[in-house]
Amino acid sequence: MKRTSQRFATLCIAALGIVAALPAAPATAAIEVINLRVQVENRHEGRGPQYYGIKPAESVPLAVGETARASLVGTAAGGAQVPVDASFFQVTNRSSIALGRSGANWVEVKGVSNYGNGLAALGYKVTDRRYAMRGGFTEGRITFQMGGNAPTSTPVTGNDSRLQAARDVAGTLYRSLLGDDLRSQRAQDDVRLIYRNGYSGIQQVAAELAREADARRVFAGQPTRHVAGELYRGLLGRTGTDEDLMIQDPGFRGAVESLRRYGLSTQVQTIVGSDEFRSVHNLQASGLS
Repeated sequence: MKRTSQRFATLCIAALGIVAALPAAPATAAIEVINLRVQVENRHEGRGPQYYGIKPAESVPLAVGETARASLVGTAAGGAQVPVDASFFQVTNRSSIALGRSGANWVEVKGVSNYGNGLAALGYKVTDRRYAMRGGFTEGRITFQMGGNAPTSTPVTGNDSRLQAARDVAGTLYRSLLGDDLRSQRAQDDVRLIYRNGYSGIQQVAAELAREADARRVFAGQPTRHVAGELYRGLLGRTGTDEDLMIQDPGFRGAVESLRRYGLSTQVQTIVGSDEFRSVHNLQASGLS
């Protein structure tokens, strides 16, 4: 019995040695994708999907009120069309389009308004590991050209204190976050929003402009302390230099650290939500608080 057990153990060891010597199965090679396009569906009843290039970019027409499904479709080296999984996010002119439902390689995009030059960009980042891509297709933008009439409302007029306060606050937000004035149709609509909704409107406009400032990279490359100083001077009317604020105001030092850790949008929300902001802009006296 002992000899039989020894022989069995020897056979097992030999078998394991043979298995170990076998070459490992090769990993599945990624499929090469040589082109990437946007497939747009649900645009017009009775029509099939339409395709638009990404590099070079071709603008996707989208009317105000229209909802389209945009998906990424790659062209494999052999010519086959393959779906490419990705994540999607808005990057420019966020007020013109809204994102709806989404899937692995698609997202629904609705035309909301037609501001400025009518262009709105949707960012994407490929998450699909099945494919190898050339030409920088792994991340980029899908550009929409908004159609339909631009908003027909006229500039806000009037002289009552609430309206003037709404103009003043909107102007402060636009100048401080985008370096813009209130001449655009979008800015006029934001004045109306603040006039109508008061403080909640101010918070909404500030959040949208902060996101747009990030998308435009308005403060890119600037030291965090200087960006915080610009926010304090622009939104709160402070007059000190960055160094003055660092020395004199512990709250400013906290703002610098918060900006570094959590980003522009969070810091703008904190400033706009402060009692100092309400006081500086006389929100209670004007009825916007």
